[in-house]
Amino acid sequence: MSNEPEFFICTICFDTSTEAEQCHVLMIPVVPGEPGDELRKPLTNKSGRIVNPAPKWFLKATQELRPE
Repeated sequence: MSNEPEFFICTICFDTSTEAEQCHVLMIPVVPGEPGDELRKPLTNKSGRIVNPAPKWFLKATQELRPE
């Protein structure tokens, strides 16, 4: 999998673009992973309960997913 951004997203309105643009804020780069990749799943705790419904790629892109 490439670490190059596949698209850019505004963290306010979730508008997307193929290039970094100014929207409500400067759009952030996103690498969502391949279909079935763990980055596409929501954040869960050790018992499997969803902690945050956002996909891990979004949390990682917005720095809300901390390395364990």
